[in-house]
Amino acid sequence: MDFLGIGSRNMNSRFALALVLLISGLLPLEVTAQGSKSDYERSAALARRTENKVYRAQVQPQWFAGQSRLWYRVQTGANAHEFIFVDADKGERRLAFDHLELAAALGRTLKREFKPTALPLENLEFDAAGTLNQVRAAGKQIRFNSDAKEWHEIAADEETDDGGLLLNASAAIPR
Repeated sequence: MDFLGIGSRNMNSRFALALVLLISGLLPLEVTAQGSKSDYERSAALARRTENKVYRAQVQPQWFAGQSRLWYRVQTGANAHEFIFVDADKGERRLAFDHLELAAALGRTLKREFKPTALPLENLEFDAAGTLNQVRAAGKQIRFNSDAKEWHEIAADEETDDGGLLLNASAAIPR
C-alpha cells in the first residue's frame, strides 16, 4: 500500500525511529536524584569534620530580674569558655570577671586546680555594680566577702535569722 508515495515499510521504520528518538529524549541519560555511596559517606562525616570548629555561635542570656543587664557563657574553643557581662542601657559588654583571678581563688577555696578557660560555674550572682559576688563551682556555693576581699565556701546547712546564708569563716581565702 502506498499512501502519498510513501511505502508502508518505509513508514513503519520512520515511525519506529521517531518513537525511539522521542522516548530516548524523555529519559535522562543519568539518574541524579539519588546520591552516590561516597556522597552519603561525606554527608555522614560532616558533623565529625565540623565539630569544635565554630565558637561564639550561641548565647543563652541570663537576665537580671527587671533590668536590661545580663550575663552569658560563650564557647571560645574546643574545651574553653568565658563568661560575659552585658549592660544594654550603657552599651557595655565585658568579661564578667577576671577569669584567671577567680580560678586561683576557687583553687585556694576548694583545694583543687581550676583552668581559667574552663571554669565549672553555675548560678552566677552579681551585685548592683555588676561585680560577681556569688557562684556555684564544682558543686559548692561560693560567696565573695567584699569587706574582707575574700571568697568563702557557703555551708548549705548554715542560715542566718533572715534566711540568708552565713559565710564559713574557716574557708576564707584572699581574693
